[in-house]
Amino acid sequence: KNAEHDESLEVSRHARGLSAGFLVGVDIVDGPEFHRHEGRSKRLERGVADAAPMAALCSILFYNTDSKPSSNAKKTTHDLSGDSQESRKTPPPTRQWELYKSKFLAGLIRCAGHRHSLGLTDSGCVTSRGISTGRKNVEKARSFADWSSGSDDASESAFGMSSLTRTKSTSRGRTTMIEEYSLALRPMITLYAMFDQLSKEFVVGDDESTEESSERLAAKLESCYKADDVQELLRIAEIDVGNDVICKYFEKGATS
Repeated sequence: KNAEHDESLEVSRHARGLSAGFLVGVDIVDGPEFHRHEGRSKRLERGVADAAPMAALCSILFYNTDSKPSSNAKKTTHDLSGDSQESRKTPPPTRQWELYKSKFLAGLIRCAGHRHSLGLTDSGCVTSRGISTGRKNVEKARSFADWSSGSDDASESAFGMSSLTRTKSTSRGRTTMIEEYSLALRPMITLYAMFDQLSKEFVVGDDESTEESSERLAAKLESCYKADDVQELLRIAEIDVGNDVICKYFEKGATS
């Protein structure tokens, strides 16, 4: 029993330190003295990419607050009749996710590139039983809008260096690199949007607002699903970094 208790404490410590370790890793791999073509450097880059989703989640679970006890307390306001009303609790602006979400975004985009290089196209949650019942049911469960673009061939093929350096011609003319990567980027951009919304909603001990928060999260996810293209998805996710930056991190993840 003591061994189990010690093991659970170790797991808890690991979970609490994951986001901080991830942020340090991001600083290292993005540093000017990082030599990414060495074997050890490649392993570190892959580690940063693989850790990004769980690090982002742990940041929100454990550090969506600050050191001030009253920072996320409910605020009392007064309407024109003089009656007092309590507004919902809100996480503080100094929470870890809000301060470093650009780094979490970079890690998630690296993760998208790494997954693409491995040929992974789903979350990994599809069971063998679900597959045995036929692809029709699996495809039906996916709610993403159909993005008909020239990126389909690139997403279905193995990720090689040639696809990193060229811009493919289609019937619509030359496409941008981000459009070529759009199908591979979509899951992680959607995940980032959900994490960002969750960070705005999650307050420890505030059970009263759970239903309203769930509705806002569901609405955000639905908006992501219905996005007509990658540019609209970026607007929904409130990502304002340049397309070239997104492509740079995607390619770093793909070649790590």
